[in-house]
Amino acid sequence: SRLAVGEGRRGARRMGANSCSAPTHPVQVYIDGQYDYVDHVTRARRVHAVEQKAVHSLPVQDLFVEPRRRRGNPLRACAWGPADTVARGVVEAAIALADWTASEPDVTDRDWLGPNGGTLAALCPQDGQVTETLVVLASCVRQLVKQEPSLVNADVPARIFGDLHGQFRDLLLWLKDFGFPHRHGPTYVFNGDFVDRGARQLETVALIFALKVAYPSKVVLVRGNHEFRDINEHMGAAGFRAACDDALGHSDGELVYDSFHSAFESLPLGCLLANKVLIVHGGLGDGDWNLNMLANVERPLTAETIVENQCIYNVLWSDPVPETVEQSFGVHDSPRDGHRGMVLMFGKDVTEDFCQRNSIEAVVRSHQAKRAGCGYEVMHGNRLIRVFSARDYEGNRNDGAMLKVRRGKAGHLIIRAQLLRSIEKARDPMEGDGMLAEPPVYNTALFHCPGGICGLHDAAGQKRDA
Repeated sequence: SRLAVGEGRRGARRMGANSCSAPTHPVQVYIDGQYDYVDHVTRARRVHAVEQKAVHSLPVQDLFVEPRRRRGNPLRACAWGPADTVARGVVEAAIALADWTASEPDVTDRDWLGPNGGTLAALCPQDGQVTETLVVLASCVRQLVKQEPSLVNADVPARIFGDLHGQFRDLLLWLKDFGFPHRHGPTYVFNGDFVDRGARQLETVALIFALKVAYPSKVVLVRGNHEFRDINEHMGAAGFRAACDDALGHSDGELVYDSFHSAFESLPLGCLLANKVLIVHGGLGDGDWNLNMLANVERPLTAETIVENQCIYNVLWSDPVPETVEQSFGVHDSPRDGHRGMVLMFGKDVTEDFCQRNSIEAVVRSHQAKRAGCGYEVMHGNRLIRVFSARDYEGNRNDGAMLKVRRGKAGHLIIRAQLLRSIEKARDPMEGDGMLAEPPVYNTALFHCPGGICGLHDAAGQKRDA
């Protein structure tokens, strides 16, 4: 096994044991009581109170709200860092695609027809060399993530995306509504499950990889349970293996599939945000491990190597037990593997103990869509937050969510949901549409691009000719 798991707590916190104890310090990560979304009819940004069903631990009116004017970025595409030419071309194409997509009537990802000629060709405008573009992106990302630890340290402000599952239109709208990465901006964390099931899996992972290559210090990629060959192939016609063949033919499809998996196998397994928030795709399992262990996991990792280690397996696969059900404490087996005991479910006490032992405040995870859900869920005494970004996923009529993390005036962290609202979800008419957001404050000094640094403008600030 590549990661030794201690035995000290498994006996004390056996399956289903009620061993909850009060935390020794209050939670210093606050959940904002409001969320943001963009009305795709009017393009107006709105603010709405979070839904009570998404918050398990306390009434939503008791959630923390710190009024703050949001800051805008007037440079959007002009804040380039040193970027690979191929990645830069893909990102510029995505910006144009996002603008075009936002001008269309809103539809679900599965009903979207996309531009004439296809989205993959529009995204990879390198003289029609789609296969070569994808292989270059995968190779560049592989080299970048191999240099990173298995637990990446990142700072705030940050934006955390959950599962996207090949829903490329959703990704374009996310970036249009709330901003593309740039070298002056927040950290973007993509928390796994980029592929499988969605209609445009190659486009989704290609854009995510291009963002990583263009802004390597501002984009963090965390591996999910669907970044594995056995899962992709088990999915059959809906899987990433089939998506590559369908888009590129068998020969090129196999080449691209293998290239992406060479990168997937070296992806980090987690991100530690501001030393206080752990981001992993699945969960904690039995919680009987520490951050140092996760940081030192050797890669590349394959499906064969992770089954040798239950800790790693559960970082990718495990789920929490909500406080709203009986037996909500301790460690339990999971229906995900037919209750065979490899995949575990963990209670509130496991989360609290893990946070205290590792000197962190909260855990953010993804991995689960909820029917008619909000895309986010606050559990385990505000120490566990779920985020899922693909809206109307597999008929679930769910909102998609992204988490915005920033530092408050007193130094604490504030987590605020931002939503891509469901088209299909039935809403309470009494809920209303929320209130209009205040316009952003632009700090032109902060975002000023000194002449020539971005590569898109000359010394006078004029856009260069292509």
